[in-house]
Amino acid sequence: MGKGEFFFLLYQLGWVWSGFWLRFVSTFIPLFDTVWSWLIPPRRQVIKMASTGEGLTSIIKTWLKDPADSLGVEFHRASGPEIEKHSRRSHGEWGDLLTEDEYVERENTLRKTEAAQIGHQGWTLVKDGESLSGCETLEHRAFVLRPGKAEVESTLCHNIGTVFTPKEQRKGFGSTMMLHLAKALKDFVKRGGDTVKPDFSYLFSDIGQDFYAKNGWRVMDDRTFIQIRTELDRKNQFSGQCSPPWGAVTNIEVDFDHMASDCVNKTASLKIIENLCAMDRKLLKQSLKDRQAKDGTKTYVAVQPTPEIFTWFWTREQFTTETFKRDGKRDQVKKSPNVARRFALANYQEKPRPTIKGAVVTFSGRQSLGWILWSRMFYAPTTKDPRNPTEKGGPADAKPNFTLFILRIALNKEEIDKAARESEVATAIRAEVGVPGTGSDADKLTFIVSQLLLRKAYDQAHDWKMDQIEIWRPKPLVVEAAKKMFGSLVREGTKEEADIPSLNWHRKETEKARKKVENGPREGQDLKAFGKETKKTFENATKHIEWVDCEKYCWGV
Repeated sequence: MGKGEFFFLLYQLGWVWSGFWLRFVSTFIPLFDTVWSWLIPPRRQVIKMASTGEGLTSIIKTWLKDPADSLGVEFHRASGPEIEKHSRRSHGEWGDLLTEDEYVERENTLRKTEAAQIGHQGWTLVKDGESLSGCETLEHRAFVLRPGKAEVESTLCHNIGTVFTPKEQRKGFGSTMMLHLAKALKDFVKRGGDTVKPDFSYLFSDIGQDFYAKNGWRVMDDRTFIQIRTELDRKNQFSGQCSPPWGAVTNIEVDFDHMASDCVNKTASLKIIENLCAMDRKLLKQSLKDRQAKDGTKTYVAVQPTPEIFTWFWTREQFTTETFKRDGKRDQVKKSPNVARRFALANYQEKPRPTIKGAVVTFSGRQSLGWILWSRMFYAPTTKDPRNPTEKGGPADAKPNFTLFILRIALNKEEIDKAARESEVATAIRAEVGVPGTGSDADKLTFIVSQLLLRKAYDQAHDWKMDQIEIWRPKPLVVEAAKKMFGSLVREGTKEEADIPSLNWHRKETEKARKKVENGPREGQDLKAFGKETKKTFENATKHIEWVDCEKYCWGV
Protein backbone atom coordinates (compact mmCIF):
# COMPACT_ATOMS: atom_id res chain seq x y z
CA MET A 1 0.00 0.00 0.00
CA GLY A 2 1.42 3.31 -1.02
CA LYS A 3 1.74 6.29 1.27
CA GLY A 4 -1.05 8.12 -0.55
CA GLU A 5 -3.47 5.19 -0.26
CA PHE A 6 -2.69 4.88 3.46
CA PHE A 7 -3.56 8.52 4.19
CA PHE A 8 -6.70 8.26 2.03
CA LEU A 9 -7.84 5.26 4.12
CA LEU A 10 -7.24 7.21 7.35
CA TYR A 11 -9.24 10.07 5.86
CA GLN A 12 -12.21 7.75 5.19
CA LEU A 13 -11.99 6.12 8.62
CA GLY A 14 -12.02 9.62 10.15
CA TRP A 15 -15.27 10.43 8.41
CA VAL A 16 -16.80 7.14 9.60
CA TRP A 17 -15.62 7.75 13.17
CA SER A 18 -16.87 11.36 13.21
CA GLY A 19 -20.21 10.25 11.75
CA PHE A 20 -20.56 7.69 14.55
CA TRP A 21 -19.94 10.33 17.20
CA LEU A 22 -22.29 12.78 15.56
CA ARG A 23 -25.04 10.16 15.59
CA PHE A 24 -24.21 9.27 19.21
CA VAL A 25 -24.33 12.90 20.26
CA SER A 26 -27.59 13.61 18.40
CA THR A 27 -29.22 10.54 19.97
CA PHE A 28 -28.07 10.73 23.59
CA ILE A 29 -27.48 14.41 24.30
CA PRO A 30 -31.24 15.24 24.46
CA LEU A 31 -31.70 12.29 26.83
CA PHE A 32 -28.69 13.43 28.86
CA ASP A 33 -30.08 16.97 28.96
CA THR A 34 -33.43 15.65 30.20
CA VAL A 35 -31.75 13.69 33.00
CA TRP A 36 -29.53 16.69 33.75
CA SER A 37 -32.52 19.02 34.00
CA TRP A 38 -34.28 16.55 36.29
CA LEU A 39 -31.30 16.01 38.58
CA ILE A 40 -30.22 19.63 38.80
CA PRO A 41 -33.12 22.06 38.26
CA PRO A 42 -31.04 25.25 38.60
CA ARG A 43 -28.29 23.75 36.41
CA ARG A 44 -27.20 27.02 34.81
CA GLN A 45 -26.51 28.52 38.20
CA VAL A 46 -24.69 25.36 39.34
CA ILE A 47 -22.41 25.44 36.25
CA LYS A 48 -21.73 29.11 36.83
CA MET A 49 -20.94 28.52 40.50
CA ALA A 50 -18.62 25.61 39.71
CA SER A 51 -16.78 27.58 37.01
CA THR A 52 -16.17 30.48 39.39
CA GLY A 53 -14.81 28.24 42.14
CA GLU A 54 -17.81 28.29 44.48
CA GLY A 55 -17.61 25.89 47.39
CA LEU A 56 -19.17 22.43 47.28
CA THR A 57 -21.57 23.28 50.13
CA SER A 58 -22.97 26.23 48.20
CA ILE A 59 -23.40 24.14 45.06
CA ILE A 60 -25.26 21.41 46.96
CA LYS A 61 -27.61 24.01 48.50
CA THR A 62 -28.42 25.32 45.05
CA TRP A 63 -28.76 21.78 43.71
CA LEU A 64 -31.49 21.01 46.23
CA LYS A 65 -32.94 24.51 46.34
CA ASP A 66 -36.18 23.88 44.41
CA PRO A 67 -38.20 21.24 46.28
CA ALA A 68 -40.95 21.37 43.65
CA ASP A 69 -38.52 19.66 41.22
CA SER A 70 -35.70 18.03 43.15
CA LEU A 71 -37.91 16.49 45.85
CA GLY A 72 -40.53 15.10 43.50
CA VAL A 73 -43.19 17.69 44.34
CA GLU A 74 -45.75 18.65 41.70
CA PHE A 75 -47.89 21.81 41.44
CA HIS A 76 -51.12 21.54 39.45
CA ARG A 77 -54.76 22.56 39.20
CA ALA A 78 -56.75 20.77 41.86
CA SER A 79 -59.37 18.19 40.96
CA GLY A 80 -62.83 18.12 42.56
CA PRO A 81 -61.82 15.58 45.25
CA GLU A 82 -58.62 17.52 45.96
CA ILE A 83 -60.61 20.75 46.43
CA GLU A 84 -63.01 19.05 48.82
CA LYS A 85 -60.12 17.58 50.80
CA HIS A 86 -58.61 21.06 50.98
CA SER A 87 -61.92 22.39 52.36
CA ARG A 88 -62.07 19.69 55.02
CA ARG A 89 -58.50 20.31 56.14
CA SER A 90 -58.97 24.09 56.31
CA HIS A 91 -62.30 23.90 58.19
CA GLY A 92 -60.57 24.56 61.50
CA GLU A 93 -59.20 27.81 60.10
CA TRP A 94 -62.27 29.25 58.37
CA GLY A 95 -65.25 27.10 59.35
CA ASP A 96 -66.19 29.40 62.23
CA LEU A 97 -69.67 28.41 63.49
CA LEU A 98 -70.25 25.73 60.83
CA THR A 99 -69.56 22.05 61.30
CA GLU A 100 -67.07 20.43 58.92
CA ASP A 101 -69.83 19.01 56.71
CA GLU A 102 -71.70 22.35 56.70
CA TYR A 103 -68.51 24.19 55.78
CA VAL A 104 -67.79 21.80 52.89
CA GLU A 105 -71.39 22.17 51.71
CA ARG A 106 -71.10 25.97 51.84
CA GLU A 107 -67.87 25.96 49.82
CA ASN A 108 -69.42 23.63 47.24
CA THR A 109 -72.42 25.97 47.03
CA LEU A 110 -70.16 28.98 46.46
CA ARG A 111 -68.38 27.15 43.63
CA LYS A 112 -71.71 26.96 41.81
CA THR A 113 -72.25 30.73 41.88
CA GLU A 114 -71.98 32.78 38.73
CA ALA A 115 -68.71 34.35 39.91
CA ALA A 116 -67.14 30.91 40.43
CA GLN A 117 -68.44 29.58 37.12
CA ILE A 118 -66.67 32.47 35.39
CA GLY A 119 -63.26 31.84 36.88
CA HIS A 120 -62.86 29.68 40.01
CA GLN A 121 -59.80 27.44 40.20
CA GLY A 122 -58.28 25.29 42.92
CA TRP A 123 -54.51 24.70 43.14
CA THR A 124 -52.43 22.17 45.04
CA LEU A 125 -48.84 21.17 45.69
CA VAL A 126 -48.54 17.39 46.01
CA LYS A 127 -45.96 14.69 46.62
CA ASP A 128 -46.69 11.00 46.16
CA GLY A 129 -50.37 11.83 45.84
CA GLU A 130 -50.50 13.72 49.15
CA SER A 131 -51.38 17.42 49.15
CA LEU A 132 -48.79 19.55 50.95
CA SER A 133 -50.38 22.95 50.40
CA GLY A 134 -53.35 24.39 48.54
CA CYS A 135 -55.37 27.48 47.69
CA GLU A 136 -58.16 28.77 45.44
CA THR A 137 -58.37 31.66 43.00
CA LEU A 138 -61.27 33.61 41.56
CA GLU A 139 -60.97 35.62 38.36
CA HIS A 140 -62.26 39.21 38.42
CA ARG A 141 -62.40 42.03 35.93
CA ALA A 142 -60.18 44.98 36.80
CA PHE A 143 -59.28 48.51 35.71
CA VAL A 144 -55.72 49.66 35.08
CA LEU A 145 -54.56 53.19 34.25
CA ARG A 146 -50.87 53.35 33.35
CA PRO A 147 -48.57 56.39 33.39
CA GLY A 148 -48.81 58.40 30.18
CA LYS A 149 -52.06 56.72 29.13
CA ALA A 150 -55.28 58.69 28.80
CA GLU A 151 -57.71 55.77 28.83
CA VAL A 152 -58.46 53.24 31.54
CA GLU A 153 -57.93 49.64 30.40
CA SER A 154 -60.30 46.83 31.31
CA THR A 155 -58.24 43.76 32.19
CA LEU A 156 -58.25 40.68 34.41
CA CYS A 157 -56.94 39.93 37.87
CA HIS A 158 -57.10 37.02 40.31
CA ASN A 159 -58.20 36.99 43.93
CA ILE A 160 -56.36 34.34 45.98
CA GLY A 161 -57.98 32.79 49.02
CA THR A 162 -58.08 29.81 51.39
CA VAL A 163 -54.27 29.49 51.29
CA PHE A 164 -53.63 26.62 53.67
CA THR A 165 -50.69 24.38 54.57
CA PRO A 166 -51.14 21.79 57.36
CA LYS A 167 -48.90 22.46 60.34
CA GLU A 168 -46.90 19.30 59.79
CA GLN A 169 -46.08 20.44 56.23
CA ARG A 170 -44.97 23.98 57.05
CA LYS A 171 -41.40 23.40 55.95
CA GLY A 172 -41.19 25.81 53.03
CA PHE A 173 -43.88 24.12 50.96
CA GLY A 174 -46.25 27.08 51.40
CA SER A 175 -43.66 29.42 49.87
CA THR A 176 -42.97 26.91 47.10
CA MET A 177 -46.68 26.79 46.25
CA MET A 178 -46.99 30.59 46.18
CA LEU A 179 -43.99 30.89 43.82
CA HIS A 180 -45.51 28.35 41.44
CA LEU A 181 -48.90 30.04 41.75
CA ALA A 182 -47.39 33.39 40.73
CA LYS A 183 -45.94 31.74 37.59
CA ALA A 184 -49.24 30.05 36.77
CA LEU A 185 -51.25 33.27 37.13
CA LYS A 186 -48.78 35.38 35.16
CA ASP A 187 -49.61 33.44 31.97
CA PHE A 188 -52.96 32.00 32.92
CA VAL A 189 -54.53 29.28 30.77
CA LYS A 190 -58.32 29.55 31.00
CA ARG A 191 -60.67 26.57 30.94
CA GLY A 192 -61.24 26.96 27.20
CA GLY A 193 -57.52 26.76 26.53
CA ASP A 194 -56.93 30.46 25.86
CA THR A 195 -53.89 32.03 27.51
CA VAL A 196 -54.42 35.44 29.10
CA LYS A 197 -52.01 37.74 30.90
CA PRO A 198 -53.70 39.20 34.00
CA ASP A 199 -51.97 42.33 35.24
CA PHE A 200 -52.07 41.40 38.90
CA SER A 201 -53.27 39.04 41.60
CA TYR A 202 -54.09 39.90 45.18
CA LEU A 203 -54.97 38.44 48.55
CA PHE A 204 -55.81 39.49 52.10
CA SER A 205 -53.26 38.08 54.53
CA ASP A 206 -54.37 36.75 57.91
CA ILE A 207 -50.81 35.81 58.95
CA GLY A 208 -49.13 39.19 59.15
CA GLN A 209 -47.21 41.15 56.53
CA ASP A 210 -44.01 39.20 55.85
CA PHE A 211 -44.86 35.77 54.42
CA TYR A 212 -46.69 36.88 51.28
CA ALA A 213 -44.58 40.02 50.86
CA LYS A 214 -41.34 38.04 50.51
CA ASN A 215 -43.02 35.88 47.85
CA GLY A 216 -44.16 38.82 45.72
CA TRP A 217 -47.43 40.15 47.20
CA ARG A 218 -46.62 43.66 48.41
CA VAL A 219 -48.59 45.03 51.34
CA MET A 220 -50.66 48.02 50.21
CA ASP A 221 -50.15 51.34 51.95
CA ASP A 222 -53.84 52.13 52.52
CA ARG A 223 -55.10 49.60 55.08
CA THR A 224 -57.47 51.85 57.03
CA PHE A 225 -60.87 50.78 58.35
CA ILE A 226 -63.52 51.89 60.80
CA GLN A 227 -65.78 49.86 63.07
CA ILE A 228 -69.10 51.10 64.43
CA ARG A 229 -70.14 49.21 67.54
CA THR A 230 -73.84 48.46 67.82
CA GLU A 231 -75.79 48.74 71.04
CA LEU A 232 -79.22 47.16 71.28
CA ASP A 233 -80.70 50.01 73.31
CA ARG A 234 -79.49 52.84 71.03
CA LYS A 235 -81.18 52.21 67.67
CA ASN A 236 -83.80 54.94 68.03
CA GLN A 237 -81.16 57.50 68.93
CA PHE A 238 -79.97 57.48 65.30
CA SER A 239 -83.25 56.88 63.49
CA GLY A 240 -84.48 60.44 63.12
CA GLN A 241 -81.37 62.15 61.82
CA CYS A 242 -80.95 63.60 58.33
CA SER A 243 -84.36 62.77 56.86
CA PRO A 244 -84.18 64.62 53.53
CA PRO A 245 -87.11 66.71 52.30
CA TRP A 246 -85.50 66.75 48.85
CA GLY A 247 -85.24 63.02 48.16
CA ALA A 248 -85.67 59.49 49.40
CA VAL A 249 -83.69 56.75 51.11
CA THR A 250 -84.84 53.26 50.15
CA ASN A 251 -83.71 49.77 50.99
CA ILE A 252 -82.19 47.59 48.28
CA GLU A 253 -83.91 44.22 48.51
CA VAL A 254 -82.55 41.19 46.68
CA ASP A 255 -84.20 37.82 47.20
CA PHE A 256 -82.82 34.75 45.45
CA ASP A 257 -82.54 31.05 45.96
CA HIS A 258 -78.89 30.10 46.19
CA MET A 259 -79.84 26.45 45.64
CA ALA A 260 -81.40 27.19 42.24
CA SER A 261 -79.69 25.68 39.22
CA ASP A 262 -78.29 29.01 38.09
CA CYS A 263 -77.56 30.10 41.69
CA VAL A 264 -79.37 33.41 41.25
CA ASN A 265 -83.02 34.03 40.49
CA LYS A 266 -82.66 37.19 38.41
CA THR A 267 -85.54 39.19 39.74
CA ALA A 268 -86.18 42.87 39.13
CA SER A 269 -84.37 43.62 42.39
CA LEU A 270 -81.15 42.11 41.04
CA LYS A 271 -81.52 44.34 37.99
CA ILE A 272 -81.09 47.25 40.39
CA ILE A 273 -77.72 45.82 41.41
CA GLU A 274 -76.67 45.51 37.78
CA ASN A 275 -77.56 49.18 37.17
CA LEU A 276 -75.73 50.33 40.31
CA CYS A 277 -72.63 48.33 39.35
CA ALA A 278 -72.65 49.88 35.88
CA MET A 279 -72.78 53.37 37.42
CA ASP A 280 -70.14 52.38 39.97
CA ARG A 281 -67.70 51.25 37.27
CA LYS A 282 -68.13 54.60 35.52
CA LEU A 283 -67.39 56.42 38.80
CA LEU A 284 -64.40 54.18 39.49
CA LYS A 285 -62.85 54.86 36.08
CA GLN A 286 -63.22 58.58 36.68
CA SER A 287 -61.65 58.20 40.13
CA LEU A 288 -58.56 56.63 38.53
CA LYS A 289 -58.32 59.54 36.07
CA ASP A 290 -58.69 62.09 38.89
CA ARG A 291 -55.81 60.47 40.75
CA GLN A 292 -53.67 60.42 37.63
CA ALA A 293 -54.27 64.15 37.21
CA LYS A 294 -52.70 64.67 40.64
CA ASP A 295 -49.82 62.20 40.19
CA GLY A 296 -49.10 60.89 36.70
CA THR A 297 -46.13 58.72 37.73
CA LYS A 298 -48.20 55.89 39.25
CA THR A 299 -50.14 52.96 37.85
CA TYR A 300 -53.65 52.89 39.31
CA VAL A 301 -55.58 49.64 39.59
CA ALA A 302 -59.05 48.72 40.85
CA VAL A 303 -61.27 45.64 40.99
CA GLN A 304 -64.47 46.21 39.03
CA PRO A 305 -67.70 45.96 41.07
CA THR A 306 -69.94 43.38 39.36
CA PRO A 307 -73.25 41.74 40.31
CA GLU A 308 -71.46 38.35 40.35
CA ILE A 309 -69.16 39.49 43.16
CA PHE A 310 -72.00 40.75 45.35
CA THR A 311 -74.21 37.71 44.81
CA TRP A 312 -71.25 35.52 45.86
CA PHE A 313 -71.28 37.29 49.24
CA TRP A 314 -75.05 37.07 49.55
CA THR A 315 -75.03 33.35 48.69
CA ARG A 316 -72.52 32.86 51.49
CA GLU A 317 -74.63 34.89 53.89
CA GLN A 318 -77.85 33.12 52.97
CA PHE A 319 -76.32 29.67 53.31
CA THR A 320 -75.21 30.43 56.86
CA THR A 321 -78.52 31.94 58.00
CA GLU A 322 -80.52 29.07 56.48
CA THR A 323 -78.19 26.60 58.20
CA PHE A 324 -78.99 28.27 61.52
CA LYS A 325 -82.72 28.05 60.76
CA ARG A 326 -82.48 24.43 59.62
CA ASP A 327 -80.47 23.47 62.69
CA GLY A 328 -82.24 25.73 65.16
CA LYS A 329 -84.46 23.32 67.03
CA ARG A 330 -84.68 24.06 70.70
CA ASP A 331 -83.05 20.84 71.87
CA GLN A 332 -80.12 21.43 69.52
CA VAL A 333 -79.77 24.99 70.78
CA LYS A 334 -79.48 23.78 74.35
CA LYS A 335 -76.99 21.02 73.48
CA SER A 336 -74.60 23.12 71.41
CA PRO A 337 -71.28 23.42 73.32
CA ASN A 338 -70.35 26.66 71.59
CA VAL A 339 -71.97 29.79 73.02
CA ALA A 340 -71.62 31.71 69.74
CA ARG A 341 -73.35 28.96 67.76
CA ARG A 342 -76.01 28.63 70.46
CA PHE A 343 -76.61 32.38 70.25
CA ALA A 344 -76.96 32.21 66.46
CA LEU A 345 -79.34 29.25 66.55
CA ALA A 346 -81.51 30.89 69.21
CA ASN A 347 -81.74 34.27 67.50
CA TYR A 348 -81.95 33.43 63.80
CA GLN A 349 -84.10 30.31 63.59
CA GLU A 350 -87.25 32.45 63.35
CA LYS A 351 -85.71 35.18 61.21
CA PRO A 352 -86.93 35.60 57.63
CA ARG A 353 -84.40 35.32 54.85
CA PRO A 354 -82.05 38.36 54.86
CA THR A 355 -83.29 40.17 51.76
CA ILE A 356 -82.23 43.74 52.59
CA LYS A 357 -78.75 44.01 51.06
CA GLY A 358 -78.20 47.77 51.09
CA ALA A 359 -79.72 51.18 50.58
CA VAL A 360 -79.74 53.95 47.98
CA VAL A 361 -80.28 57.72 48.23
CA THR A 362 -82.05 59.40 45.32
CA PHE A 363 -82.88 63.02 44.58
CA SER A 364 -86.35 63.89 43.25
CA GLY A 365 -86.63 60.66 41.30
CA ARG A 366 -83.38 61.26 39.42
CA GLN A 367 -80.18 59.24 39.44
CA SER A 368 -78.76 57.92 42.67
CA LEU A 369 -76.62 60.21 44.81
CA GLY A 370 -75.06 57.29 46.66
CA TRP A 371 -75.57 53.69 47.68
CA ILE A 372 -74.33 51.14 50.15
CA LEU A 373 -74.20 47.32 49.92
CA TRP A 374 -73.49 45.00 52.82
CA SER A 375 -73.28 41.38 53.94
CA ARG A 376 -73.78 39.75 57.34
CA MET A 377 -70.89 37.55 58.48
CA PHE A 378 -70.93 35.24 61.48
CA TYR A 379 -67.45 34.65 62.85
CA ALA A 380 -66.39 32.48 65.73
CA PRO A 381 -64.77 34.31 68.67
CA THR A 382 -61.09 35.05 68.30
CA THR A 383 -58.68 33.73 70.88
CA LYS A 384 -57.59 36.07 73.64
CA ASP A 385 -54.01 34.85 73.36
CA PRO A 386 -52.02 38.00 72.40
CA ARG A 387 -49.37 35.86 70.71
CA ASN A 388 -51.95 34.65 68.15
CA PRO A 389 -54.19 37.67 67.51
CA THR A 390 -55.63 36.29 64.26
CA GLU A 391 -56.20 32.68 65.34
CA LYS A 392 -59.85 31.64 65.00
CA GLY A 393 -61.94 29.58 67.36
CA GLY A 394 -61.23 30.88 70.83
CA PRO A 395 -62.86 29.54 73.99
CA ALA A 396 -66.25 27.90 73.41
CA ASP A 397 -67.83 30.26 75.92
CA ALA A 398 -66.36 33.42 74.36
CA LYS A 399 -68.51 36.19 72.91
CA PRO A 400 -69.40 35.79 69.21
CA ASN A 401 -68.09 38.14 66.55
CA PHE A 402 -70.97 38.95 64.19
CA THR A 403 -70.21 41.76 61.75
CA LEU A 404 -72.18 43.66 59.13
CA PHE A 405 -69.48 44.24 56.53
CA ILE A 406 -69.95 47.14 54.16
CA LEU A 407 -69.03 45.61 50.82
CA ARG A 408 -69.19 48.90 48.95
CA ILE A 409 -70.18 52.47 49.67
CA ALA A 410 -70.33 54.62 46.53
CA LEU A 411 -70.91 58.37 46.33
CA ASN A 412 -71.96 59.71 42.95
CA LYS A 413 -69.92 62.92 42.82
CA GLU A 414 -71.35 64.11 39.51
CA GLU A 415 -74.98 63.79 40.65
CA ILE A 416 -74.22 65.22 44.11
CA ASP A 417 -72.63 68.28 42.46
CA LYS A 418 -75.75 68.75 40.31
CA ALA A 419 -78.15 68.31 43.22
CA ALA A 420 -76.20 70.71 45.45
CA ARG A 421 -76.75 73.45 42.90
CA GLU A 422 -80.54 73.10 43.18
CA SER A 423 -81.91 75.93 45.31
CA GLU A 424 -84.21 73.72 47.41
CA VAL A 425 -81.35 71.37 48.24
CA ALA A 426 -78.92 74.19 49.01
CA THR A 427 -81.46 75.74 51.40
CA ALA A 428 -82.11 72.38 53.10
CA ILE A 429 -78.37 71.70 53.46
CA ARG A 430 -77.74 75.00 55.21
CA ALA A 431 -80.64 74.36 57.59
CA GLU A 432 -79.45 70.85 58.48
CA VAL A 433 -78.29 70.43 62.07
CA GLY A 434 -74.96 68.71 62.59
CA VAL A 435 -73.58 69.29 59.10
CA PRO A 436 -70.01 70.72 59.04
CA GLY A 437 -70.01 74.50 58.75
CA THR A 438 -67.13 74.63 56.28
CA GLY A 439 -66.72 73.21 52.80
CA SER A 440 -68.80 73.45 49.62
CA ASP A 441 -72.48 72.64 49.39
CA ALA A 442 -71.48 69.50 47.48
CA ASP A 443 -69.26 68.36 50.38
CA LYS A 444 -72.07 69.02 52.83
CA LEU A 445 -74.49 67.04 50.71
CA THR A 446 -71.95 64.21 50.50
CA PHE A 447 -71.79 64.27 54.30
CA ILE A 448 -75.59 64.04 54.56
CA VAL A 449 -75.83 61.22 52.00
CA SER A 450 -73.14 59.30 53.92
CA GLN A 451 -75.10 59.64 57.15
CA LEU A 452 -78.31 58.46 55.50
CA LEU A 453 -76.58 55.35 54.20
CA LEU A 454 -74.82 54.61 57.49
CA ARG A 455 -78.06 54.92 59.42
CA LYS A 456 -79.64 52.26 57.18
CA ALA A 457 -76.66 50.01 57.82
CA TYR A 458 -76.96 50.54 61.57
CA ASP A 459 -80.67 49.65 61.47
CA GLN A 460 -79.86 46.32 59.82
CA ALA A 461 -76.96 45.60 62.16
CA HIS A 462 -79.26 46.28 65.10
CA ASP A 463 -82.12 44.14 63.77
CA TRP A 464 -79.77 41.20 63.13
CA LYS A 465 -77.97 41.58 66.48
CA MET A 466 -74.63 42.24 64.80
CA ASP A 467 -71.82 43.23 67.14
CA GLN A 468 -70.45 45.86 64.80
CA ILE A 469 -70.32 47.40 61.34
CA GLU A 470 -66.98 47.41 59.54
CA ILE A 471 -65.96 49.57 56.56
CA TRP A 472 -62.69 49.15 54.68
CA ARG A 473 -60.88 52.15 53.16
CA PRO A 474 -63.65 54.65 53.97
CA LYS A 475 -63.64 58.08 52.33
CA PRO A 476 -62.76 60.98 54.67
CA LEU A 477 -66.28 62.42 54.58
CA VAL A 478 -67.73 58.98 55.41
CA VAL A 479 -65.46 58.78 58.47
CA GLU A 480 -66.48 62.29 59.48
CA ALA A 481 -70.17 61.46 59.05
CA ALA A 482 -69.80 58.27 61.12
CA LYS A 483 -68.03 60.09 63.95
CA LYS A 484 -70.61 62.85 64.01
CA MET A 485 -73.49 60.40 64.06
CA PHE A 486 -72.22 57.56 66.28
CA GLY A 487 -69.61 59.31 68.44
CA SER A 488 -67.73 56.98 70.78
CA LEU A 489 -69.13 53.90 69.02
CA VAL A 490 -66.70 54.53 66.14
CA ARG A 491 -63.21 53.07 66.18
CA GLU A 492 -60.60 53.84 63.51
CA GLY A 493 -57.74 51.47 62.76
CA THR A 494 -55.21 50.06 60.30
CA LYS A 495 -55.03 46.42 59.26
CA GLU A 496 -51.74 45.14 60.67
CA GLU A 497 -52.30 41.45 61.49
CA ALA A 498 -55.32 40.25 59.50
CA ASP A 499 -57.18 41.19 56.29
CA ILE A 500 -54.01 42.84 54.99
CA PRO A 501 -54.42 43.78 51.30
CA SER A 502 -51.43 42.50 49.31
CA LEU A 503 -50.86 42.73 45.54
CA ASN A 504 -48.56 40.92 43.11
CA TRP A 505 -47.86 42.83 39.88
CA HIS A 506 -47.31 40.33 37.05
CA ARG A 507 -45.78 42.66 34.47
CA LYS A 508 -42.15 43.23 33.48
CA GLU A 509 -41.34 45.58 36.39
CA THR A 510 -41.21 42.61 38.78
CA GLU A 511 -39.23 40.16 36.60
CA LYS A 512 -35.94 40.94 38.33
CA ALA A 513 -37.53 40.46 41.76
CA ARG A 514 -39.11 37.15 40.72
CA LYS A 515 -35.78 35.82 39.42
CA LYS A 516 -34.13 36.83 42.68
CA VAL A 517 -36.60 34.67 44.61
CA GLU A 518 -36.15 31.76 42.21
CA ASN A 519 -32.34 31.93 42.49
CA GLY A 520 -32.48 31.62 46.27
CA PRO A 521 -30.19 33.01 48.98
CA ARG A 522 -26.54 33.86 48.42
CA GLU A 523 -23.74 31.79 49.92
CA GLY A 524 -23.84 32.17 53.69
CA GLN A 525 -27.08 34.23 53.69
CA ASP A 526 -29.70 32.96 56.15
CA LEU A 527 -33.31 32.59 55.02
CA LYS A 528 -34.65 35.35 57.29
CA ALA A 529 -32.26 37.92 55.81
CA PHE A 530 -33.06 36.64 52.33
CA GLY A 531 -36.79 37.05 53.00
CA LYS A 532 -36.31 40.66 54.09
CA GLU A 533 -34.23 41.33 50.98
CA THR A 534 -36.77 39.86 48.55
CA LYS A 535 -39.59 41.71 50.32
CA LYS A 536 -37.72 44.99 49.80
CA THR A 537 -36.98 44.11 46.17
CA PHE A 538 -40.67 43.54 45.43
CA GLU A 539 -41.63 46.73 47.28
CA ASN A 540 -39.22 48.77 45.16
CA ALA A 541 -40.46 47.14 41.96
CA THR A 542 -44.13 47.86 42.71
CA LYS A 543 -44.03 51.13 44.66
CA HIS A 544 -45.65 52.85 41.66
CA ILE A 545 -48.78 50.66 41.98
CA GLU A 546 -51.76 52.14 43.85
CA TRP A 547 -54.87 50.07 44.54
CA VAL A 548 -57.92 52.33 44.45
CA ASP A 549 -61.03 51.58 46.54
CA CYS A 550 -59.81 48.31 48.04
CA GLU A 551 -63.07 47.68 49.87
CA LYS A 552 -64.62 44.51 51.25
CA TYR A 553 -66.27 43.53 47.93
CA CYS A 554 -62.77 42.67 46.64
CA TRP A 555 -62.31 40.03 49.36
CA GLY A 556 -64.55 37.15 48.30
CA VAL A 557 -63.14 33.88 46.98
